[in-house]
Amino acid sequence: SLACGVGVQFQPIPVAIVDDGIDEPDESVLMTLSSPSANGQFGDPFGYGWIIDNEGTPTVSVDSPSAGEAAGNMNFTVSLSGPSAYTLTVDWATNNGDAGTPDDYTGGSGTVTFVPGDVSETVSIPIISDNIDEADEYFWLALSNPSAELTLGAPSSNYGTIVDDDAAPTITINDVSGAEAGGTLTFTVTLSNPSAFPVSVDFATSNGTATAGLDYTALATTTLNFAPLETSKTITVTLLDDNIDEPNETFFVDLSNPVS
Repeated sequence: SLACGVGVQFQPIPVAIVDDGIDEPDESVLMTLSSPSANGQFGDPFGYGWIIDNEGTPTVSVDSPSAGEAAGNMNFTVSLSGPSAYTLTVDWATNNGDAGTPDDYTGGSGTVTFVPGDVSETVSIPIISDNIDEADEYFWLALSNPSAELTLGAPSSNYGTIVDDDAAPTITINDVSGAEAGGTLTFTVTLSNPSAFPVSVDFATSNGTATAGLDYTALATTTLNFAPLETSKTITVTLLDDNIDEPNETFFVDLSNPVS
């Protein structure tokens, strides 16, 4: 109860208010008086107190995630600087970096909605797994068109990094056979998977039971170069035909010094 002494016309009633950190409209508190004593009566028993909001408009920003190709999705986190009592929206759209759509990720656009009190939402962008040995790649997610009671913060555009999970290719050469009279043998050198980088390997012939200069034409050490994404090259060795009845003979094409 509130007591007023003789001659007192005003008596304060303190009410504690709580700073909640939420961007919201100004709010009111209703104070109601009741049960006056026998020596008093009401004029206006109701009084409003206004709580003036002191939180600024929240800003919205996006992080810079990373994910391996096999992860399936790049998950960007779109965040508010603080909670709000309003429903807020912001648009988003993807843009190519050195990663491109549709080969590296599936591009798109949309709208993020924050319900009152929500401060974080996720935008998931599908990423494409391939078997290409390549550098890590990135693409962008940009925010735009924030709703009322929301402003773009920093960064409002950020990149997601696709981490390559493909090994450098291995290099193999096949076995071939042919008749002396055929004139040549063609070997195929193959990469186990494509590479976005130039790949090279040296090769040279060496004797087995066949002898260079008598049975085939020797090849000195030479470099075989694969352009990016190329996976197959050939090496041709000339055979020398003779009139000697002899067993089948062998020689080798040796690979060395691979660079990828």
